[in-house]
Amino acid sequence: MKIYFAHSSNIDYKTDLYLPIKSYAKLWKHHEIILPHDQLVEGYYSKDVIKEVDFFIADVSYPSIGLGMEIAWADNYNKPILALYKENYKISSSLNFINTNIASYQSIEHMLQQISSFITA
Repeated sequence: MKIYFAHSSNIDYKTDLYLPIKSYAKLWKHHEIILPHDQLVEGYYSKDVIKEVDFFIADVSYPSIGLGMEIAWADNYNKPILALYKENYKISSSLNFINTNIASYQSIEHMLQQISSFITA
């Protein structure tokens, strides 16, 4: 299965998201993980990639317009969506208007557990 990870580009996503996701062997074992800013190629257009994925996971701790657009595309394509956010962060109330699962996390390990539960449910 293909899993797309969306996030704001205004954070240290390589350290805070990509590194832990890459090190979590369970995710890589049976799934193709798409980390959009790690796999940039000429002609890449996230809307086309999102159309082809099985799961869409977004860290919504840091809202951004681009992230909101990607979530809307995933919703439009009826992709299962998991919106994760750091506990005690304020998230956009707009998430309540799309078909999504919303979950907070306290640590990187907890975030990875939330992801694993979502894709195995």
